[in-house]
Amino acid sequence: MESLALLVSLILLAILLLGGLSFVTVIRTPRSQLGRAFAFVIGVAAVLSGTWLALLRVGIGARIFGALVFCFGAISLLRIIRARQSNSEK
Repeated sequence: MESLALLVSLILLAILLLGGLSFVTVIRTPRSQLGRAFAFVIGVAAVLSGTWLALLRVGIGARIFGALVFCFGAISLLRIIRARQSNSEK
């Protein structure tokens, strides 16, 4: 039982970190190509993990948390894509 609780804690920690990193990229979009690529990967992972957590049949708190991670990841992806498009037009 302890190993199951530890595994669940690690999974939720990973999702929490993805949401936090996506929130950081929402506030400040990376300027370098490598930073944008890293933020894009983090955003995709946040969207996928947030969707998974929001669709699980668990408590409402976990679903809300999953929805927030999904929203931060989606907004981060949109900002990165828009920044790339505006740089290519210049």
